[in-house]
Amino acid sequence: GLVAVRTRGYLINSKQNAAKAQISNLVKAIDSFYSDQGRYPSVDEGLEVLECGPRMDPKKDAKPEKNEDGTDKPVPTEPNPKVATATLRVPADCPLGKHRLRIRTRTGQSQLRNLLVVDLPVVKADGNNTMETAQEIELGTAVYGRINREEVNYFAVDLAEGQRLTAEVHGTRLGNSTGNDFFDPSLTVFNADRFEVVQSDDHPLTGTDPFLSFTAPAAGRYFVEVRDAAYGGDGNSAYALQIGSMPRPVAVSPPGGTPGETIEATFQIANATKAAAGEVETLTQSITLPTSDELATATQPFEAYLTSEHGLSTGGVPMLVGPPVQAEVEPNDHHVKEANVLTFTEGRASVAGVIEKPDEYDSFQFEMKKNQTLRIEAHASDLGSPLDVVFQVYQLEPNYKYEKTADDQSRDYDGLLDFRAPETGKYALRVRDHRGRFGPDYTYRLDLGPAPRTIEATPVEFERYTQHKLTVPRNGGVGIQLGVTRRGFGGPVTLHSDQLPEGVRVVSPENWSSKGRIPVVLYADENAPLDGQFSRIEVRHQPTDKEGKPSGEPVVAAVTQKQLMVRWRNNDRIVEEDFDRQPVVVREALPFTVRIEEPAVPLVPGAYLPITVHIDRAEGFNDEVRVLVLQDPPGCSSSRSAKVPKDQSSVTFNMTANDKAEIGTFDIAVRAYYGRRNE
Repeated sequence: GLVAVRTRGYLINSKQNAAKAQISNLVKAIDSFYSDQGRYPSVDEGLEVLECGPRMDPKKDAKPEKNEDGTDKPVPTEPNPKVATATLRVPADCPLGKHRLRIRTRTGQSQLRNLLVVDLPVVKADGNNTMETAQEIELGTAVYGRINREEVNYFAVDLAEGQRLTAEVHGTRLGNSTGNDFFDPSLTVFNADRFEVVQSDDHPLTGTDPFLSFTAPAAGRYFVEVRDAAYGGDGNSAYALQIGSMPRPVAVSPPGGTPGETIEATFQIANATKAAAGEVETLTQSITLPTSDELATATQPFEAYLTSEHGLSTGGVPMLVGPPVQAEVEPNDHHVKEANVLTFTEGRASVAGVIEKPDEYDSFQFEMKKNQTLRIEAHASDLGSPLDVVFQVYQLEPNYKYEKTADDQSRDYDGLLDFRAPETGKYALRVRDHRGRFGPDYTYRLDLGPAPRTIEATPVEFERYTQHKLTVPRNGGVGIQLGVTRRGFGGPVTLHSDQLPEGVRVVSPENWSSKGRIPVVLYADENAPLDGQFSRIEVRHQPTDKEGKPSGEPVVAAVTQKQLMVRWRNNDRIVEEDFDRQPVVVREALPFTVRIEEPAVPLVPGAYLPITVHIDRAEGFNDEVRVLVLQDPPGCSSSRSAKVPKDQSSVTFNMTANDKAEIGTFDIAVRAYYGRRNE
């Protein structure tokens, strides 16, 4: 299944069809792998793996036989190398929402798949049906199913007059369906007379996944319809539908607080019936925000769920956890006469507000010194708000004039601006929606403060839209390139990790000063255990004084990766999973090792230098091996890719330096592979 209920001691069998190319070669040794290890590692926080192995299917030629007493003999079975079965325990305190799973074997790791953990009993959908044959569902149930092309799933529920019905679909967010016709679920409720009551497709809070909630105008039977918005669908169009009478929050005020703080939060509740009458439903509850330690180990952003007599909400609302937040005070439309004065603590200020009236502006005032720089960052769409935030900066004193506007950042609707004050004086900030829209859920938060020094380090794709798997062979290594971006500083960076599996080390050039890509290799010892671990790999910059001694706090960041799950037309990235800890797996040794013959002479600008790569083959291995250069030194170029033909043990290619090549000593690394490049 793709959905599990969290219950103490409850076991769920999660069967992953491994016939697809990316994992079919991985599950063959999974049973012996886990047996040899003698333990079952945790998949993700809150989940425990109790058992994992190939599914046992009846032998193809097995014939039913009878015992002497006439009873049936057990049919002989054999392992199915294309299907793995895992038994997971989902404890009562397991965090709700998506949990990431992979299969790990002697030969590597699979692609990422998501398991949704809910707080409701789980049933399986009957499949394609009609209103006449609709599957009857009790309120407070989660249903999982799949939608094929032109299929529709109907579910029947009985409601009393005035009773709430909430329904939410996890479809696109699960990341199973991708391509030009990726699964875009649609959700509609009909009454007993088959008239549409309420419909939902996309929402800023859930992307292309729908949810709806309404109050039944009359007692009777209602039908919940799940389908693809364009009547598409395929074997990968999996969904989980939650149905109940619980409230579904769509916005929260304030949108966050400090770590570990308990706040009184006012939630706006989805209710199509009240919205049609111009009313807004709200609910106030105490919310305890996660501590700094909890945030440091979390794999997903924090979301606040609502509790009620009908159970937990079907989804949460994102909340920011950080510095203290100041709430806006109305009226504050006019940036000169009515603006709220911002309070700064240690040079920082945060304010939260709502654009809830037509043509509304929210305005704030603050003072700056000449040449002082403030980073002003807006948060709206990343909180699930429909607000397309735009903010403007004005100088009020000593002279009134318009200064700057910030709108979108690339594809992000939330703006960011580094503003330098031209003079000492008073300044104002005005916030509005880009298209003049408004509503009680048009919430935002603004953070103002000095621009932080940051590092961004992400793996560079060898093949477009294909993410790396850090699968390290025994007595060998796996190489990647990191794109390193420095903000607010310059200087060398170094890689380090103390969270790698036993016997694994990370090697990269020390004090890498280039602003380009850095070659990185993870090595595993010959006897490293066949194991895996989520590993935080850090990029660090240590400021130094004129004498080269450490000076000041280091700048540290984790290597991050966006795992592409759903890609649409024109290669639009619809769903990505963010990782700040990388799954590193040790696999069996490859049938060859690779080494670079160190050049005996230097490479001279304006000339070329032959580079020889040797392949040491194991007995019986004669496949063609491809060699990929991970990084050319500054001002140098090479063919970047070479081929070692069958039955040969080396290849030589030329590296050329132009007339302006940087003088110095540089590390180079190559990646050798056979079969798929990203394995």
